[in-house]
Amino acid sequence: MLGLIQVKKLRLIRPRWEIENERVFRPEMKNDTSTSSVTTQGNLFPVNIFLIYVNIKTGLNPEIFMRVLEYKIKGKPSQYQAIEPAIRTTQFVRNKAIRYWIDNSRELKINKFALNKYSTILRKEFSFVNNLNSMAVQSAAERGWTAISRFYDNCKKKILGKKGYPQFQKDCRSVEYKTSGWSLHPTKRQITFTDKNGIGKLKLLGKWEIHTYNSRLKLESQRLQT
Repeated sequence: MLGLIQVKKLRLIRPRWEIENERVFRPEMKNDTSTSSVTTQGNLFPVNIFLIYVNIKTGLNPEIFMRVLEYKIKGKPSQYQAIEPAIRTTQFVRNKAIRYWIDNSRELKINKFALNKYSTILRKEFSFVNNLNSMAVQSAAERGWTAISRFYDNCKKKILGKKGYPQFQKDCRSVEYKTSGWSLHPTKRQITFTDKNGIGKLKLLGKWEIHTYNSRLKLESQRLQT
């Protein structure tokens, strides 16, 4: 039987066209009245500034019934700007994790769990890191470990050329939350971020409707069993 649907991971992403000097809106969007824009306090802002990716996990078979639901969000300019510190903090923690691995000797055997512990130290040392949800901070440290483990794997495989030594990131575009730091509205059409960055409540825009997703999965399961 299908179990309760659980949101395993959530990610806010800034599109690649968002550059440092054109954040929040593009000049060419000023007179755009298409469905790709929404009116906010008299100005048009593209709703695809930030995307929400939700991994849905069910109790029947997590591998088969894993889905990624993509949403656009609608909020105020101040809310869009509040997401920026969360993204910058993610980049900061990832880079600090790599620096921590570089500065320590091999005898200490810095691994994924050591970097998770180090992320807790960073939360105590830097107030802006503490503003981000604890699981989001751990997720940022895990990004650093992903780069490190990829380098180790390439060395073990003895691939030719560069092995992909971990580099410091300068263009992070996303922040990843897991099972805390946010909550869905009962209507499943709004989401509220509860950490200290002040993002607040945002509207979800997309074709996929979370409140009808459970019944869709049941129909899909029955179709696969026949």
